[in-house]
Amino acid sequence: KYRLKNTTGYGINALIDFIDPVDMLAHLTIGSEGTLGFISSITYHTVPDHPHKASALVLFDELEAACQAVSTLKAQGAVDAVELVDQPSILAVQGKAGLPDFLYGVTTADTPRAAALLIETRGASADELATHCEQINTTLAAHNPAAHSGFSSDAAVCETYWAVRKGLFPAVGATRPVGTTCVIEDVAFPVERLAEGVLRLRALLQQHGYTEALIFGHALDGNLHFVFAPGFDSEAEVQRYSRFMDDVGQLVAVEFGGSLKAEHGTGRNVAPFVRLEWGDEAYEVMLAIKQLFDPAGLLNPDVIISRDEQIHLKDLKRLPAADDLVDKCIECGFCEPVCPSNGLSLTPRQRIVLWRRIQQLQRDGSDPALLAELQQQYVWLGLDTCAATGMCATRCPVGINTGLLVKKLRGPATQPALAQTLERHLGSVVGSARAGLGVLKLARGVLGADRVHALNSAMHRAIPLVPVAPLATPGPAGRLPADNQVPGGEPL
Repeated sequence: KYRLKNTTGYGINALIDFIDPVDMLAHLTIGSEGTLGFISSITYHTVPDHPHKASALVLFDELEAACQAVSTLKAQGAVDAVELVDQPSILAVQGKAGLPDFLYGVTTADTPRAAALLIETRGASADELATHCEQINTTLAAHNPAAHSGFSSDAAVCETYWAVRKGLFPAVGATRPVGTTCVIEDVAFPVERLAEGVLRLRALLQQHGYTEALIFGHALDGNLHFVFAPGFDSEAEVQRYSRFMDDVGQLVAVEFGGSLKAEHGTGRNVAPFVRLEWGDEAYEVMLAIKQLFDPAGLLNPDVIISRDEQIHLKDLKRLPAADDLVDKCIECGFCEPVCPSNGLSLTPRQRIVLWRRIQQLQRDGSDPALLAELQQQYVWLGLDTCAATGMCATRCPVGINTGLLVKKLRGPATQPALAQTLERHLGSVVGSARAGLGVLKLARGVLGADRVHALNSAMHRAIPLVPVAPLATPGPAGRLPADNQVPGGEPL
């Protein structure tokens, strides 16, 4: 079972891989998703990251030929990563800039079984990298690819290729019907049966009506991710999803002897299928482990180990319609690191989640008290504290600018003349703010931060226009270079 990538259930190979019980416990706890305990600190043992790298995109007219090439490349050992991208996935990214022209020749009618391989190789030196590239090219030539980009060690080109692979998950999110949920799962087939596994999984998705699904993955390990968009807004849709998951379990775990979870956590979605994959004897060992660590069943209940065979159909995540500006959001959180209000109030993802909840409550009228509370809190959390800079759109896989929603909800500017004046004199405004932060820093150095905060709070109570500077307010930043100008010509 562990010759394949496998994270389904507990890592019971620890019981035979180690002799020291402490080592067994450590490796059982890793990947246990909080069901056996809490990990307070982790020490990483790193591996070399070779400085010389090259990537290539290779197109095959037939999926089987691509998978056969993967098996040969794995045996050769010169590759470090091989990603398989199926035909619908190629079609989904054809609009991306910087891709080889030959990918635009893939069509639904003429090349329905096409597939591409994204290959990366690395070396400790430029000579070693060149040798690897030559070996891989020779191997690929024997499998007659339809097109080959050639290997590039240009970081920008390689980043473009890998951005294609990373963009496949949100590609479904951008095209899914409003109200459906974007689900990603990962399984592993034996590498020698990878092509058959892809075709059977694709047929299963088609059979259950998930025609928008994409399949891609870490081909060297037989590990496939598939992304699809089920709807959970009716019992009929939930039952369709249930039948699909049952069939996936039979296909992967029973027919192919594969892994229902190759690298993601088991969670609740696959918890009902752990026994199916492992069999009664191994599953009983897992039950015994859970009982030893957590006899009262308090730690992350129903994750990995569950007696509820319907747990994967409960508390399903819905993405109700909220506004055309943000309905494509799949709540991935990629936007959060660049949001100015992250840590103060809400991130763009959280603003969208909360606004979706408010809209849902307005439509169904199920909880007026909760609706009123959320609407009241949203004014400060969602609207007043959003900088509306659009920084979130620079990281969003589908280009959502949550600031546009905030501006729409705020309505027209109440002081347009003042805003225009501030814009014309932004250098002076920024300079005044810097001076104020400098005074605050100086006062804290003389009187102490707590005393200054108390005086600041008292002034605010007496004169509400005086803002309260939180204790975490930093000092002034250094000046930008003189050639950094703002509208109006004033240097910042």
